[in-house]
Amino acid sequence: MSDSPLIPHTHRVTILIAAAAMLVGLYALWRGDNNRDREDSTRDRVQQLESANTALRNELNTALESATQARSELQKQWQSLSGVPQQLKDLTAAHEELRARTERPQRAWSRAEALYLIELAQRRLSFDRDTATAIAALESADTRLASLRDPSLMATRERIAKDLQTLRAIPQPDRTGIMARLNAIEIQIDHLPLKGILVGQRTTVATEPVSKSMLGRAWSTVTDSLATMFLVRHLSDDNGSVVSLEEQSLRRQHLSLLAFTARHAILRNDEAAYRTALDEMRGWLAKYFVESPATDAATQELDSLRAIDIAPALPDISAAAQLLMRVTPSTQATPTNRPATQSGR
Repeated sequence: MSDSPLIPHTHRVTILIAAAAMLVGLYALWRGDNNRDREDSTRDRVQQLESANTALRNELNTALESATQARSELQKQWQSLSGVPQQLKDLTAAHEELRARTERPQRAWSRAEALYLIELAQRRLSFDRDTATAIAALESADTRLASLRDPSLMATRERIAKDLQTLRAIPQPDRTGIMARLNAIEIQIDHLPLKGILVGQRTTVATEPVSKSMLGRAWSTVTDSLATMFLVRHLSDDNGSVVSLEEQSLRRQHLSLLAFTARHAILRNDEAAYRTALDEMRGWLAKYFVESPATDAATQELDSLRAIDIAPALPDISAAAQLLMRVTPSTQATPTNRPATQSGR
């Protein structure tokens, strides 16, 4: 009777243990299922990663193979280009030699042309006093020397620049104006009064108003006749000679010839001949022409023209040619036959 109350208690413990075991089993089963799901998911993820890794490895291998192939091709190209610098150097040397051979005659000709132009400027300046042509020739010579770009020609170009500056500073007389003034004097020669008793010269008698009366008209006729028949003049010692028509013409023509000589001297830039012609004109006027306002005006104009320097001093520009010949090889030939237009520059 004492053991009967213990039986239900034991059953309850057993039931509790069984229930706990069942719960543990259920929990273990749930955890196992959950772990299997995670394993399956992880396995799928690993497979995806392996697939991606395999694809990347394949791409990397392909890239490495392409890089290796490109490197080999680059090495081949580099090996083929290894001789290019030497070829380029040889080509440059050949080009320079060819250009030197091509430009050597042209450079020699340019130097010869410059030398000819400088000598032409000196000749035109020495013989013709043509400063305009000399300046044009020197400018052309400097242009040809500048095209050579040769440092050895610097001294020559500097000398040409100095000569050009000197030539441009030379005062140029107004030759056209001087010749016009001489021409005006020559036009007045026929109207200048000559000294002496001029044969064939008519004397104009002032006419008085005619009287209306018959006696007055008769008296006027008689006085006019007497005035034309007899002419009284007061002549000095040096003005008392009789001058024929031929001598009158000769005196005026000689004065015109002197004026022509002065104009021709201007064209030739002959200072001595110009002053000599003006001095002879002035002496001729004083010797054979009467002092009058027209004669005095002509004499003053001659004095004014004589004071003009028609041929100012010119510099020596031969130094540039000497400098150029020093740096020019003797084998270069100076052109002697130039076009006719060259001298007219």
